Amino acid sequence: MDTGRRVNRKDTGRRERSRVEGHFEADLVMAGQVIPVRTENVSLKGMLVVFLECHDGPDAACPEGVEDGHGLLRLPLAKGVTVEVEVEMVRAEGGRAALRYQGMDEESYRHLRNMVRLAANDADDIDREQAVPAFDDLSDSDFERDD
Repeated sequence: MDTGRRVNRKDTGRRERSRVEGHFEADLVMAGQVIPVRTENVSLKGMLVVFLECHDGPDAACPEGVEDGHGLLRLPLAKGVTVEVEVEMVRAEGGRAALRYQGMDEESYRHLRNMVRLAANDADDIDREQAVPAFDDLSDSDFERDD
């Protein structure tokens, strides 16, 4: 599992948050459809998912009508515990989609943060990344830390 390196994408074109490998089944609700997906990697700013009901390959263009847009990702963790994240699809190709988070409640953020920390090579790196806001419209006080 490579957690990557935190850099400022605006300056270098590289990602700002560590991504960790994580394969979790979820539903992407978008364009009036419930689309089964599996996460490939996860960060505190977005994730890469694979559409489960299409074939792999560079020409895979499924599902129909969701190439761009906004939706809701529902990731069940345990009975009665579901991470729900408002997402924007920023890229879709080859049966995969890159999703950028647009909003989530505090509890979903905590669960997501714990998932990333547990899979990271160095959980302290993830904590240090939180010192720099991931989103322009959020401040550090928008999410409490549960250390």
